[in-house]
Amino acid sequence: MLAKMIKRKDLKELNREFEYIDQSQDGVITFKELKKALNICEIDISDSEIKSIISHSDFSDNNTINYTEFLIMTLDQSKFTSEDSINSLIKNFDRDEKGYITKTDISCEFSKAGKSITKSQLKNIMKMHDPSKRGYITYSEFKDVIINS
Repeated sequence: MLAKMIKRKDLKELNREFEYIDQSQDGVITFKELKKALNICEIDISDSEIKSIISHSDFSDNNTINYTEFLIMTLDQSKFTSEDSINSLIKNFDRDEKGYITKTDISCEFSKAGKSITKSQLKNIMKMHDPSKRGYITYSEFKDVIINS
């Protein structure tokens, strides 16, 4: 979804950077891989700061950073937090215009993007972004996710 809003050139560069950091080529960046990449770039950062970066980026709750999480973490958020950009992104998820986003909507969008998402990952997303536990994410909650990520 975010990938649709990124210039092709920028997306290719981010893809190259992700693949460079993901030394094991397993589709996720581990603590060890991120630490090594930061050291190569001569960025002086403590282990606790690296753990914090992973923790704040890891929506899947598996102590790694997958490609989607990497994109969210590295993008210039100001380009994607305008009202028009957020509304466009919401429409990608809520195609039947019911006014909220369900687990099914999220799963369908991942599938359309050629990505898989497990039931556990969906459960974690809903746990994090559906604070009232209604079983759906309101537009307001979704906007908060985009703006605060």
